[in-house]
Amino acid sequence: MNPGYDEDLSENRFLQALRNEHDPTFQRAIREDWIICVPRSGSFANHTFQESDINAHILVPGGDLSIARFNCLNGREILLEDRVLHIEHGDASRYSSRLLFEEIFYSDDLRKYRVWCIERPLEARMHVSDNCVSVITNLQEAVNFLQAELPDKQLRDFETKIKDFLLVNKNLEDKSLQAQKDLVHQLYADCLEILLENVELKERAPSNKQYQWNVRVSLETYILYTLRDVLLKSLSTCTVTEDANLNKIIRNLDGIQLSDLRVRSDLQSRIHGGKIELSRLDYFATVLGKIECLRRTVNYVSRETSSSVTSDDLLPVLVFLVVNAGLSNWTAQLYFMRQFRLSTSSSYEADETGFLVTSLEAAIMHIKSGVTCGEDKRISNLEKYQLTDQTKYSSINYLFKCIENGNLSEVKRFLIYDSSNQVSDVALCHPLCTCATCERNWTKQRDLNACPKDDKGLTPLHVAVLCDQIVIVDFLLDRDIDINAIDSNGMTALHYACIKGHQNILLLMLHASADPALKDSRGNTPLHLAVDRGHENCVKALLYLSEHMRMSVDVNTANDNGDTPLHLAARWGYCTIVDILLEYGASCKTNKKGQTPLMVTYSATISELLKCNMMSGNICNGVALSQRRSLSQPHQSVPFQQRRRTTLENKNLSYPKNYANVMQHRMMDKLLAAITDGDVCLACYYLGLEIYRERPPSARANLCHHPLCDCERCSAIGEGKLDRKRRQRVIAINASNSLGETALHVASTTGRIKMVQLLLDAGANVNVMTKLEGRTPLHLACLNDHVDAAKLLLNCATCDVDAKDQNGDTPLHLATVASNVKSVGLLIRHGASTSTRNLQNRTPLQQAEEILYAGFSTNRADILKILKQNSVQSASD
Repeated sequence: MNPGYDEDLSENRFLQALRNEHDPTFQRAIREDWIICVPRSGSFANHTFQESDINAHILVPGGDLSIARFNCLNGREILLEDRVLHIEHGDASRYSSRLLFEEIFYSDDLRKYRVWCIERPLEARMHVSDNCVSVITNLQEAVNFLQAELPDKQLRDFETKIKDFLLVNKNLEDKSLQAQKDLVHQLYADCLEILLENVELKERAPSNKQYQWNVRVSLETYILYTLRDVLLKSLSTCTVTEDANLNKIIRNLDGIQLSDLRVRSDLQSRIHGGKIELSRLDYFATVLGKIECLRRTVNYVSRETSSSVTSDDLLPVLVFLVVNAGLSNWTAQLYFMRQFRLSTSSSYEADETGFLVTSLEAAIMHIKSGVTCGEDKRISNLEKYQLTDQTKYSSINYLFKCIENGNLSEVKRFLIYDSSNQVSDVALCHPLCTCATCERNWTKQRDLNACPKDDKGLTPLHVAVLCDQIVIVDFLLDRDIDINAIDSNGMTALHYACIKGHQNILLLMLHASADPALKDSRGNTPLHLAVDRGHENCVKALLYLSEHMRMSVDVNTANDNGDTPLHLAARWGYCTIVDILLEYGASCKTNKKGQTPLMVTYSATISELLKCNMMSGNICNGVALSQRRSLSQPHQSVPFQQRRRTTLENKNLSYPKNYANVMQHRMMDKLLAAITDGDVCLACYYLGLEIYRERPPSARANLCHHPLCDCERCSAIGEGKLDRKRRQRVIAINASNSLGETALHVASTTGRIKMVQLLLDAGANVNVMTKLEGRTPLHLACLNDHVDAAKLLLNCATCDVDAKDQNGDTPLHLATVASNVKSVGLLIRHGASTSTRNLQNRTPLQQAEEILYAGFSTNRADILKILKQNSVQSASD
């Protein structure tokens, strides 16, 4: 479909003449389900249409429905190829007209009929040229259009406007999405005003809607392409959580079938091509390109169908395509198409564009609703048997159905009966024979009985895991069933536990010696599948037990595509899982496409994590830190917490020089986050303080994760006295982050009184200043009106009550401007000077007078009163 053209066909002069002046022909076309072709407005002269003119545009489908061949009522043969109508003329020349779009209309008696809007009349003598410009479909055409239509001076003004915008908004990516949208829309309006200063363009645009649309969409495309890096980066940052949540749902729907969604049978053969088209959506940096990609997808799927495709038909198709297209930033894509359609105000805006975007949004919302797919198809619709039927005991389907329903007693009965029956049926030379042949037959039958399989290779253990029947799993493991048996896809029950995210079953199987290193037919280990489906709890369980039970789980193993678990976590935006994998020594390897995890991620947060670890030496030349340590200590297992702590203390000549600094900053970020959250226990754990040992006896019940959780929060709660005595302080009490913020700064800013007291008792510097603003903890406590924290700081003998920041402001200046009357009173009582001037040559009293003049409030009046009284007393002294 032509992306640039649209019109209201009900206002088309040709269709109006057909309805009003040639009603018999019109009614017959409706009854016979013929197709009515309507030339677009402006392609024909507005004169009286003869019967022959009308008959040339009524198409009668041919007898062979597999060929798009028609006969018009005037006797000519017409062939439809790639949405172009070809008309054979007597002189052997060919005349053609492009099919622009199709609409469905209803007559007064509610009969449906089809109307095709075509580029020009099917009668060549009717065609008149309106000097129509070509339709803009891509970036290059938009640039060419602007260069052709604008004089050099205006084009330079246009480019200068965009450069000035980028110069003024250097930190555009740091602004909110709404602010970015408003700024870009204003830039578009300003540039459009510059374009319309061109007299020729200004006169031509109102009279030609297609030309007007070309002007607007060319401008939109050029602006968005220029700003693509900033906009796409900020969109990915702001929507990373939503995208990760959506990706987890999509990855757990990867086995969905077309029949599950009830996709029309005549559309199913076109789905694969549509998926390829939609997978290119991310290649385009403009709204025009993305919507054109979406349009091609829909057109490809609906092409050559037996009947028209409605929105109800399209929705399940789009759901299937979104699940299988392999993109990981659908939320960002949708927001971009929704909010940055700058040309949407044009009167020539195509309704189809809004329909396509809305349809995609509906598909994504349907997936998010979680009702897309039901139970696993591999274990559904099992045959039911009557309990009195003796053939039930030989039916593997009956056994699987009992497992699915959690009927443990019937599962036991089946397996016990089957065991006694099958073993007794083994043909032996004689009942007590022990020859090699009889032993082999007996062993073979016993093994078959111990691990029965269906035609897909699924065992009872596979089915019990898929159905989350942990009691039956436990029973089967006690029967010494083959725990590592594989199905036709090479997958063990442990693989399925990771796919489904059943952590309890996963732990049970690992303790029963299930092999976590086995790969399926695609080279995926259980860790690959747990990461791919976003099951953070299963990832933790696999890695924790691999370390504490000395099981073989290689965090850097690659599947058949060369992807490691880190590739999958980075691609789908699972930030927490990326952090876990990095802590366990995941490295930035390249896959078979030459891509590293940093190259496949859309998340700015994950990019920063990967870059930080590359800088720190945790990932260096494809060799993980844990791997390099294992070369020197091949038989020594280093606990996770100890390994994480000793990385800051031990120095290795193979590490980069800035390794300790980068890791120190990472630990500082964790410390400051713990203080902000009010987690005194975890903050003291980082600082090596002893306060967290005084916990209530029931504190272990408040662990944040699984009982086996080994995160730092749970370690802080559960660490023993001996471990605390041996452990040295991880972070110095006066250590700061890159902004010069110490733990005391953050505790004072957030008003964490207990933490302030602990830090001061431990010897924290009360007058330490931040790097950018030069503010002390007292500055920040008074600015945020945390009076109790300020009291603790002022009680220190060394606290400088009149310390100045970079602007020369004392804590009293900041408290005055912020109208914090309690902090002002506290500072005055502790001897703060009211006559100190800042770099603007203003005293706190002058500032109080200025803000009171700007707007009256009780707090401001009280502050002015306090300062004046103190100034009078100082003068009299």
